[in-house]
Amino acid sequence: MERYGRLMNYRKFRDLFHQFATKLEEQHTYYLDSLVGFSVLHERMVSKQLDVMKFLGDHELASEEFLDTCSTIYEQLSGHKFTPVSLSPVMKQGDVKARNTDNGQNSLILGANCVVALYSYWEEYLPMPRTLERFGRKPGYLMLFSFKI
Repeated sequence: MERYGRLMNYRKFRDLFHQFATKLEEQHTYYLDSLVGFSVLHERMVSKQLDVMKFLGDHELASEEFLDTCSTIYEQLSGHKFTPVSLSPVMKQGDVKARNTDNGQNSLILGANCVVALYSYWEEYLPMPRTLERFGRKPGYLMLFSFKI
């Protein structure tokens, strides 16, 4: 079928669709797995704070507000012995909880990163003809359209 002076190559279009759908599914499962991980981190931090409050009993420092100002490290949250390479390996417990709540900072940043990754994939591996014309065709790209000469 001719469209805008070009012939549509439906086989290549289907192949490109499946490639992109595969990448989309990878990003989607990565996002969902990460949301579960954020939820687990949040639950572990809350559980740790509840244990400390129970241990302290009626002490004036046995409050969520105070514990949110106390520090923690990834090793305490993960339950595994490891040393992460991080600019800030020691963090405030309240910050950990806030970042990892439902729709918290971590999930919003991750969502944005997934969109950028998908867009980058599209631009790098599935470019449209106009983009290729502008920057010159590169070998190995699958062309979606065949141009009439």
